[in-house]
Amino acid sequence: MEKVGLLYLKTGGGHYSAARALEQQMSMNDSHKVEPVLIDPISDNQVLKAVLEDGYGRLCSDLQYMWPAFYNIQKSEKAVFHIHRLMQIILTDIIVDQIVKHNLERIVVLHFLLVGPVKAALEKTGVEIPCVTVILDPFTAPPLWYLGNDFPMYCFSEEVAREVMDNKSADTAVVYKHPIIVDRKFNHKPDETRYQQILSENGFNHSKKRVLIMSGGEGGGRKSLSLLQHLLKRNREYEILFICGKSDKVYKKALKMAERKGKKGVFLFTFVSNINELMSVSDVVVTKAGPASIMESLFMETPLILNDYMYGQEQGNVDFVVNNGLGSYETDPEQIGEIIMQYMDPVYIRGFRDRLVELDLKSGTESITSAILKEQRVS
Repeated sequence: MEKVGLLYLKTGGGHYSAARALEQQMSMNDSHKVEPVLIDPISDNQVLKAVLEDGYGRLCSDLQYMWPAFYNIQKSEKAVFHIHRLMQIILTDIIVDQIVKHNLERIVVLHFLLVGPVKAALEKTGVEIPCVTVILDPFTAPPLWYLGNDFPMYCFSEEVAREVMDNKSADTAVVYKHPIIVDRKFNHKPDETRYQQILSENGFNHSKKRVLIMSGGEGGGRKSLSLLQHLLKRNREYEILFICGKSDKVYKKALKMAERKGKKGVFLFTFVSNINELMSVSDVVVTKAGPASIMESLFMETPLILNDYMYGQEQGNVDFVVNNGLGSYETDPEQIGEIIMQYMDPVYIRGFRDRLVELDLKSGTESITSAILKEQRVS
């Protein structure tokens, strides 16, 4: 059975969730039987994890003031070349080892920092392995995804497709557009019976509305904790579901705030695997403008308030939500409190759902999987 390597880095939840979604879909594919292999090349190297994954994560959260400089430097082809070259020096041999260890016959690149190393690894091994890149940023893609990348590329919007094809260094690039990758558990909302079960299982009040706040780790946690503190002071009629992620610091601070108010109507979660169910029983989601959380909320038919975004890279995500009337961008806790009340109004909800129907969002997980497995198929 052909082995397909799905290569990603855990610099954000979206990369891993996309890899998992493709793995699940490939495992179900009947027309082309394959064995998908999830590969984080640096999972066993604590030094590289600290530098690439934890360091990149801090750059995107705690050190956001430095992010614009990193993003803008990618507009220089020379800078992109040197970043790819540095990654090749660090990761090429590791990826060669993974190709040999798993006997890979096809590769899917799911992180822009892996484009250069995978290319160098294939050259070093001398084997002809079909390889594609899936550009996970749906509307504004960092140039590291496509500059110097001669693998076939899959993207999720006309904007990114044009951006790649209009780039002078991508004259030979092949770009395919598909709907965005979404985990199959978001394909359907729970029916009424399951909806009521979710409320009971979590101790939610069946007669109240709910707002779901996704903190996004320590960097995003500061903004979310500030919002939580403000909402706890309001005379509110809704419940608060607060997702702390893997940050113990955020959880402890949120717990202290909630306990001061008697913890009534406040539910704290650490890392959760049933985020689809929590979104489906919520009336509003407050989150950073990551593409995965945005699309997952919309597939669960829940309006969005975006309270943070990464300069450049996530600007298109904000524009998509705001311009299509699917939510707002707001950072001020008091204003967010007011918007929450607006979005819980039945008139707003009817208009929101009408706009969703008109937009006709679809998951591209199945079509991308099928296209990847058909392309340059190994005989």
